[in-house]
Amino acid sequence: MAEDWRPHVVQQGDHLVKLAFRHGVPPDDVWTHPLNGDLAKRRASAAMLCPGDVLYLPATPPKGLPVRARSDNRYRIQVPKVTVLLRLVSSHTDFANRAFELRGLSADDPTAHGTTGPDGDLELSVPATARLLELHFPDTGHTFPLRVGDLDPPDEASGIAQRLTHLGYFPSGVVAPDAAALAAALRSFQRDVGLPPTGSLDRVTHRALLAEHGP
Repeated sequence: MAEDWRPHVVQQGDHLVKLAFRHGVPPDDVWTHPLNGDLAKRRASAAMLCPGDVLYLPATPPKGLPVRARSDNRYRIQVPKVTVLLRLVSSHTDFANRAFELRGLSADDPTAHGTTGPDGDLELSVPATARLLELHFPDTGHTFPLRVGDLDPPDEASGIAQRLTHLGYFPSGVVAPDAAALAAALRSFQRDVGLPPTGSLDRVTHRALLAEHGP
């Protein structure tokens, strides 16, 4: 029923799997709900929302589990996982085939271990409720903060700035870049990939940026 769903304004760090889990419904049921039809048409991927998006979610909280009086009650919650894809590239450090630690996953199992791929790539499976993790490389001493759900869609100015930041063309921490700074970063990127340095985000530049960074 439409009246049983209410609008939620997406915040930084929100993503579909986390929001659906907190409201006790499958992500597909949220994304295919008629009230979310316009948002689904605007966003190429349900996994990547933007702060300010309006996502409709059930207004009624999920039904609680039964409790037996004067008795121990034990429950196990199965938290869904989301996949985080990364590639670490540096002119100073080779991150290929490096052992790493992923910290801050949960209170019960706070650290996971793994090894990067031959291109410095990682595929991490993390709890949908995770927000801020740390990626640590014992061999090099490097530690990187990892914010789950922070990457904005690639058709938003904030998403373009984030991707340029990751590629080293934009200062870290910029959320709402001004037009002049964004154009300067785009010109630098265009020169490096052999495109005319117009500073405009045309289709060719957009495709090149996604090819270099990934979606």
